[in-house]
Amino acid sequence: MENWEKKIKINYCALGVIEMTAEELFERYGNGERDFRGVDLSGVNLTRKELNGINLQEANLCGAELLDTFLGQANLRKTLFRGANLDHTYFGSTDLSGSDMQSAYMGNTNFEDANLTGAKLRDEVVPIGWTILRGR
Repeated sequence: MENWEKKIKINYCALGVIEMTAEELFERYGNGERDFRGVDLSGVNLTRKELNGINLQEANLCGAELLDTFLGQANLRKTLFRGANLDHTYFGSTDLSGSDMQSAYMGNTNFEDANLTGAKLRDEVVPIGWTILRGR
C-alpha cells in the first residue's frame, strides 16, 4: 500500500472515529475544508503539499514526510511530530504551541512568526547552521 493510500482516522468526540484515505484528505482540503483535528497522519508522505490554514490540532504526524511542505497560518497546537522529516517545511505564522517535535529532522525549517510556546524541541535533529526565524 502506498503512503497516500494509508487509512487516516479522525477522532471527533461526538462522532467517533472517521476513516478516510490521504487522497480523500487532500481532496477535501482542495474543496475548502480546513478542520481535520485529531487526524492520524503518522508515516504519511505530505512532501511538497500546500496546506496553508489547515487545522491539524492534536494530530499525529509522527514519522511523516513533510519535505518542502507549506503549513503557513495553520493550527498545529499539541500536534505530534516525533521522528517526522520537517526539512524545508514552512510554518510561517503557525500556532505550534504545545506541539512535540522531539527527534524530528528540522533542516532549513522556517518558523517565522510561529508560536512555539510550550513546544517540545529537545532531542531534535538539527543540522549545523540551523536557525529559527523570529519564532515567538
